[in-house]
Amino acid sequence: MKQTVDYQLYVGSNGEGNEALWEAYSGNTGSISPFSGITNAFQFAMAKAYYNFKNSIKEWLSEVLQLLYEAAALCVNTIRTFQLIVLAMLGPLALGFSVFDGWQGSLSGWLARYVHVFLWLPVANIFGSLTANIQVNMLQLDLNQIQTSGGTYFSSMDAGYLIFLILAIVGYFTVPTVAGYIVRADGSGVLGNGVARLVRMAGGAAMTAAGPGGAASAAALRQAEQIKGN
Repeated sequence: MKQTVDYQLYVGSNGEGNEALWEAYSGNTGSISPFSGITNAFQFAMAKAYYNFKNSIKEWLSEVLQLLYEAAALCVNTIRTFQLIVLAMLGPLALGFSVFDGWQGSLSGWLARYVHVFLWLPVANIFGSLTANIQVNMLQLDLNQIQTSGGTYFSSMDAGYLIFLILAIVGYFTVPTVAGYIVRADGSGVLGNGVARLVRMAGGAAMTAAGPGGAASAAALRQAEQIKGN
């Protein structure tokens, strides 16, 4: 954009623009009117203010929405990390309670919640990859606009890009819901029950190896599993 004529006229290397170059392009160089200097300076100031205002508004909106977009992604990842830490601390308690009657679902529930929260990051990465590809295509269209017209301006494509950023911000907060489609957080899915059953079977085998008392406990566990299956 710095290579375009408009940028060199109204911004330049020092940010103040180049009035002499503007007069050369506008055709007002060498005017003999006594008020030509004031008129040219005023016209140049108005044209420069309009150019800077137009670009500043668009840049401000895009930066604010881009900041909110990145903040939404960071928010999802931060909440995910916090919940995984808490669930990791509660894991041994869920495993211990699962060996008692009436608490068998605690392990499957904990496992389902852990996998559900763990899947937030992969789902968010898939969504981020999709939105990044759309952003790249939109920015390429904006670059083509600058090369063709010498500047960037508000158009239906620019409005679409800003609306897309708003949709992307909202989309990041749907990541937990989408992850719930893969693994149910209530622990009633087939995956959670199957893994919990394997863990309880392993615990029963360990008690069997511990001695007669452990064997009796393992038999009681197997009987409870059969009753639950029937």
